[in-house]
Amino acid sequence: MKCRYCKSEIQDGSLYCSQCGSQLFRSRKQELTIPKPKQRADGSWAGQLMVNGKRMTVKGNTAEEYEINARATKAGLIASKDEPPKLALGDIIDSYIASNEHVLSPSTIRGYATIRKHCFKNYMQKDVQSIAWQKMVNSETFLHSPKTVKNAWGLVSASLAAADIRVPHVNLPKLQQKETLFLDHDQIKIFLEAIKGKPSELAILLGLHSLRQSEIIALKANDIRDGYIHVNKAAVPNERNYLVLKKTTKTKLSTRVIPVMIPRLNELLPEPSDKRLCPEDDSTIYKRINRYCESAGLPKIGIHGLRRSFASLCYYLKIDERTVMQLGGWSNMQTVHECYIKLAQKDQNVQVEKLKNYFNTPSE
Repeated sequence: MKCRYCKSEIQDGSLYCSQCGSQLFRSRKQELTIPKPKQRADGSWAGQLMVNGKRMTVKGNTAEEYEINARATKAGLIASKDEPPKLALGDIIDSYIASNEHVLSPSTIRGYATIRKHCFKNYMQKDVQSIAWQKMVNSETFLHSPKTVKNAWGLVSASLAAADIRVPHVNLPKLQQKETLFLDHDQIKIFLEAIKGKPSELAILLGLHSLRQSEIIALKANDIRDGYIHVNKAAVPNERNYLVLKKTTKTKLSTRVIPVMIPRLNELLPEPSDKRLCPEDDSTIYKRINRYCESAGLPKIGIHGLRRSFASLCYYLKIDERTVMQLGGWSNMQTVHECYIKLAQKDQNVQVEKLKNYFNTPSE
C-alpha cells in the first residue's frame, strides 16, 4: 500500500502515513438524530434521547435551546446525567432501624427486625422507585395476619419518610377485633385459690395489681416496701432475645406507686434486695397462667388478661375512673373504656333481668 500524498510504501490498513504523517482516511461525521421536542405546561421544551443505551430527558427554555442541548449531549459535549441511584427497600429499612437503635425501645427494635426478616421478602432487594406498593401489600395479606401487615407497612412508611421519599397511599386489610378475655369478680376468687402455692404465683398476683408484663419482669425485691409497689422501670427483650432493663416505664403515667391490696402478696415477698423479684421469663408465666385457668375451668387469659381483670374488678366495685387510671398507669380514659373496662357478662345479665321484670310486671 502506497501513501497517496508522498507515495511511500506503508503497511496495509494504516490510517496515517509513517513517512509524511498524513491522515489517509477521513472519518465520516456521525449524523446526530435529534427527536422533536414537546412543549410542557410551564412553557419549556423537552425530548427524550438514547445515550449509551440509556434513555434520558433533555430540556430547554426554548425549542432552539433544547436542540442545542440535545445535540451537545448526543455528541458527548455535555455529560448525560446518571440515573438516580437505586435505593433497595431493605437498605432503607436497615438504615432507619440503625439510626433509631438508641432512641426506640429494644422490644420495638426487636419487632422491626422480625418484620424486616419475614415480611415483604420478595421486595427487599427492589428499587423503591419501581415497587408497585399496593401490589406488594396485597401479596402479603395471603401470608400474614392483618395486624402483621399493618405493622409491617408502618415500618415501611416510617423508613420511606426518614429517607425523604414520598409515602404512597395504600389500602390495608381490616383488623379483626379479637375477643379480650378476662376474669370477672367471681372468677378472680376461684383463680386466686387455684394458683396458691404454685410456681409464678407472685408474678400473677402482681399482674392482678395492674402491672404490665414488662413491669413484672423488671421489678426487684426492694421495689416493694412499706406496703407499696414502686413501679418505675420495665424489662423487654431485644432483637437477640436478651432481656434489657429500661429505667423508664412505657409512658410517663406508668411510673406509679400501687398499694399492696392482696394480702397473699406480702406472704410471698422475699427479703429486700437488688435481685429480680420474678426471675421467670414472660413465656413461662404466660403458659402457667393458662394452665392454671384451664385446670380451674376458667378462660385462658394470659399475662395481659390479669391487667384487664384488674380493670374489670374496679368497674364492678365502682372505683372512680381517676383512681383506676392512676393505679393502672393508663394515659387516658378512652384506653380504659375501649380496651380494659369490660362489663362482665354475668353483670349484664342481671341488668337485662331487671328490664325483663319491669316489662313483665303488670301495672296496678
